Amino acid sequence: PVDNEKLVSSIRYVMTESEAKELIKKIPNIAVADWYPESRKRSDYYNDLIESPNRENIISVIKSIWLNNEKRKNAGKKSYISDENTLRKAENILHEELAIALGIEEKDLKEFIKSAVEN
Repeated sequence: PVDNEKLVSSIRYVMTESEAKELIKKIPNIAVADWYPESRKRSDYYNDLIESPNRENIISVIKSIWLNNEKRKNAGKKSYISDENTLRKAENILHEELAIALGIEEKDLKEFIKSAVEN
């Protein structure tokens, strides 16, 4: 595995508590990932971003899918299943990493993020 450049380049180091708090503070300013109308292209693109070592990419995917889901909901439409799966995957990865770095339970993380972003 060490000789596999693609695998090694996608490994994320464990965040420190201060890095996790700094990342959370950046959330409002992190750009939304591009939206591709074609589901397969969008899914491939988002999976590439999620698998990258840059955690801001994961946040950009979460924001993009969440915003599109809100637009669809407001138009009386359901979310795409593939997007829901990708959103769940991205949130699980991010929440797990943040919970470990911050030393808090994953179930308490959304409230922690909301509080940190609002302050």
